[in-house]
Amino acid sequence: MSKYDKYKKTALYEKIQSAITALEENQDIVVTTEPNIVVGYISQYVSPTASGLLSTQELESLAQAINELVNGVYIDDSEFQTRIGCSREELRNVLSKFTQNT
Repeated sequence: MSKYDKYKKTALYEKIQSAITALEENQDIVVTTEPNIVVGYISQYVSPTASGLLSTQELESLAQAINELVNGVYIDDSEFQTRIGCSREELRNVLSKFTQNT
C-alpha cells in the first residue's frame, strides 16, 4: 500500500493522472519513475488546497441530479428560484460546467 493511495479515489487525482498521461503521450515530459507515484506526490501537495473534493462518481451523480432539476423534474419557473436558490438558466450554466469537467 502506497502512502498516496488515499488520493486515488478523488477527481483531482484522476485529472492529474490524465494530464500527466497526455503530456507523456505528446512527448512534452518524460516520467522516469512510476507515474502513479508522481500523481500521488502532486496530489499530496495540491489536495490540502482543494480539501473535500468529490470522486468522479460523486461528481457524475451531482451532474445527473442537476440535469433532472433543469430538464426533468417539473418545477414551475415562478417557483424555481425560491425552491432551488437560483434560476433555471443559472443552474443550466452550472450543469454545463459539470459536463465539461467530468
